Amino acid sequence: MSEPEHRGPRGPAVGLLLSHRAPRRWLLVGAGGTLVASLAQIAWILLLASIIDAVFTDGSDIAAISTRLIVMLGILVLRGFALWSVEAATQRASNRLRVELRGELATQLVRGDPRRGTGEGIGEVTGALTEGVEAMGGFVTKYLPAMFSVVLVPLLVAVAVTVLDPPTVAILLFAGPMLVLLLAVIGRRTAELTRRRFDELGWLRGFYLDLLAGLGTLKAFGRSADGAEMIETTSRRFGDTTMEVLRTAFQTSLVMEWAATAATALVAVEVSFRLIEGHLSFGTALAVLVLTPEFFVPFRRLAIEYHSGQSGDAAAAAIGELLRPSDPAGPHQGGATARITPAGRSFALALEGVSYTYPGSDAAALDNLDLVVETGETLALVGPSGAGKSTIASLLLRFIDPQTGRVTVDGEDLCAVDPSVWRRQVAWIPQRPTLFAGTVAENISLGEPDATRSRIETAAERAGVSDVITALPSGFDTELGEGGQTLSGGERQRLAIARAFLRDAPLVLLDEFTAHLDPRTEESVLEAAGKLLEGRTALLIAHRVATARSADRIAVIHEGHVVETGTDADLMNARGRWYDMSTAADGVLR
Repeated sequence: MSEPEHRGPRGPAVGLLLSHRAPRRWLLVGAGGTLVASLAQIAWILLLASIIDAVFTDGSDIAAISTRLIVMLGILVLRGFALWSVEAATQRASNRLRVELRGELATQLVRGDPRRGTGEGIGEVTGALTEGVEAMGGFVTKYLPAMFSVVLVPLLVAVAVTVLDPPTVAILLFAGPMLVLLLAVIGRRTAELTRRRFDELGWLRGFYLDLLAGLGTLKAFGRSADGAEMIETTSRRFGDTTMEVLRTAFQTSLVMEWAATAATALVAVEVSFRLIEGHLSFGTALAVLVLTPEFFVPFRRLAIEYHSGQSGDAAAAAIGELLRPSDPAGPHQGGATARITPAGRSFALALEGVSYTYPGSDAAALDNLDLVVETGETLALVGPSGAGKSTIASLLLRFIDPQTGRVTVDGEDLCAVDPSVWRRQVAWIPQRPTLFAGTVAENISLGEPDATRSRIETAAERAGVSDVITALPSGFDTELGEGGQTLSGGERQRLAIARAFLRDAPLVLLDEFTAHLDPRTEESVLEAAGKLLEGRTALLIAHRVATARSADRIAVIHEGHVVETGTDADLMNARGRWYDMSTAADGVLR
């Protein structure tokens, strides 16, 4: 389902909540429970006042008031059940909302651009998935019940007081809106601080992740003490912001308490004078005096839970950003449902006048680029960092779609194919393959979860990693650590090649897959990759000269353009950019 903009005058959290049907139903139950509990409380107070009036004014005995006492007991039971229903309903709504949000966020991250949630934004993404979703749960279980009470209880109490003593209701109707206005004014400051705290929390999480990843580097350069100092500084700054949020929240509660107490005292004085003067009966005066504090209880509660509301709004804004589609590659374009079936085991690819500019960037990553990869050909893409090589790979993986121009496969527009269907035709070996906590066999069969053990072992053997796996304690059933920590860089790459062998896809994309390997390991990985690429169409983003020269042709990319293409021999004879790049002493392309 497409997600709406979760913003507007009602607030991001309410907008996000209203876009989910299941939690909404439970919240209606909660609102109904609040209404019943409020009516029961007012009825109980009126009965209590009438009993006290009957005993002290009329001298009634226990027999005369027994019926009212039984009714009061019944009302207490009813109110208790109503309050329980509010708690149960809001908890159920909170649980359903959190489950749905986590599912939607996971789906959006998986289906969208995989670069989202990595790099600089990883702290914000993990924050939205964890604290953000939990903050929405608190919004539902704490803030919304307080809002239900603020809307219903003062209104019902005002109606009851109007019936009992019309002059007193004027004080309540003046004080109520003033308290709401006061809360709104103070709340603006709270909202700003809460948003800042939520942003800082996301940044802090990303900072810690970066720091953990770079601990070895800090130690190697003798900067461990600086790392500890950075942790202390950032933690103190976050702590200061948190304390400022809490200070503002406590000030809000304090001001509300003072205002409510003052208004209650004013009612007490006014009612007392009219009772003394004989304008009110004792029973009526008592009922009004007991009802008046009930009028202000919801405002006090809202002041206490206001922080939960602001936290929910800050979280909803962050979650809404993640739920907004980031993947320009739609499932179909114009309702097309083209199917692409490879002739044999390979495709012919073409990029025709393709341009693409990333959001927030002024420079085009690709600018009217034309590129052809023939059927069964291995084409190496080379060029400086930022030239557009990885953008081409993203286009072929349908992580993004061209803003102008088109990508064709055997003459068919790639935008006319469902991305999930197309990706089953592609094997991708990135610069740093991701290995998940699980067995070796489970990692190899990541793209083919139903593959038999025989197929998995054959793929590993063809990738040249079978000997490494059998040397592990439990062979293919060996549990790998998080990120494949038990394997070397070359072994991880060959495991990724085994995945591609098992996938048996007609198109193979290799993104600088030898960039971080030593020459000896690179040679063994290239040998395994060479077997994989036989008879397949392949695009190879190369970081080393040897890797590029293993391809059938080389295309040099510069500032989003193809500046030259040809075989290694042809380009060396032309003495152009490839010649300059490949003659570097260390064999690394820059």
